[in-house]
Amino acid sequence: MIYKTLLSVVLMGVSVYAVNFLGLGSIWTCGLQIITGVVTYVLFSMLFKHESFYYIINFAKKLLKKSS
Repeated sequence: MIYKTLLSVVLMGVSVYAVNFLGLGSIWTCGLQIITGVVTYVLFSMLFKHESFYYIINFAKKLLKKSS
């Protein structure tokens, strides 16, 4: 389990670091790094079926159902 999480974090870090080489301005680079990091981590969490990720998703769904 810890290896899947570590792999997800490393791959996210590599993808976020790669955004630096696009040559965008500081604000655009920062925004794109945040979006890239979130998308990459979510995709790998779904791929590796991280238990904590699905716990948070289910918790958010319950909160949304409760508020509507």
